[in-house]
Amino acid sequence: MYKMKNQLIISLLFLSVLNGFGQETDEHNLSLSNDPDSTIYTITPLMPSFGNKREDLQNFIHEESKIKTSKTRTPKSKNVFVSIVIEKNGSVSFDKIVRGVDKKHDKEAKRIAENMPNWSSGYLADESKVRVVMMFPIWFVK
Repeated sequence: MYKMKNQLIISLLFLSVLNGFGQETDEHNLSLSNDPDSTIYTITPLMPSFGNKREDLQNFIHEESKIKTSKTRTPKSKNVFVSIVIEKNGSVSFDKIVRGVDKKHDKEAKRIAENMPNWSSGYLADESKVRVVMMFPIWFVK
């Protein structure tokens, strides 16, 4: 049974590669028109990133926030999830508060997102830059 599961997983991975995993597919992008410039991807082969280290995003949030935040999730933190769009040039466009807490914290989360510096761009396999939606938490301290 274990060997059969491994073979199934390997087969699925192989099929994903053949079908262009991470390529432009309807299930991995959002578009309100047929204009390729309006397409917003959720998954790309090279995803946008903030800074050079994994913790750079939370460090920026911690320094930018006017309300006390934590750099990590805690049992007592108020978690606001923010959605942004990284444009082709790396600039940030606020999308929405995915999960909020209250008006005060949601407003601060939106302000932080709107004041973010540029991210690295997202790329398709053909090395073309694309718009990518990203989501991240802001952990406000109670």
